[in-house]
Amino acid sequence: RHIRTLTLYNNRLQDLSTTLPMMEHLHHLDTLDMSGNPIANEFNYRLRVIHTFPTLQVLDRHQVTGEEREHAKKIFEGSRASSLAFMKRKPIWQNPPPQPIASLSSLGKEMYREISLT
Repeated sequence: RHIRTLTLYNNRLQDLSTTLPMMEHLHHLDTLDMSGNPIANEFNYRLRVIHTFPTLQVLDRHQVTGEEREHAKKIFEGSRASSLAFMKRKPIWQNPPPQPIASLSSLGKEMYREISLT
């Protein structure tokens, strides 16, 4: 009923930050094989995957150890982890500053005048 084993080796998966969120709903996953993909060479690949799937027992045909779980927990949990998305700061959205009419191109100025006259 639940997916427990997922084999994705040699599928040209390239971005772990994109791939993991698409799979994180697999709460019962205990065996995952993504070896042979470019993502397997990304920084902290193994720890990031172990942290995303707490039920994982085997990753890329190697047993997940308690030490790896503890290391992943230390790296990706805690007060600092809430402001980070895979070790990158989440950008804070800010609206761009209003643009004065004087800095618009001549075509932009003409369009603005036509809109304001109607």
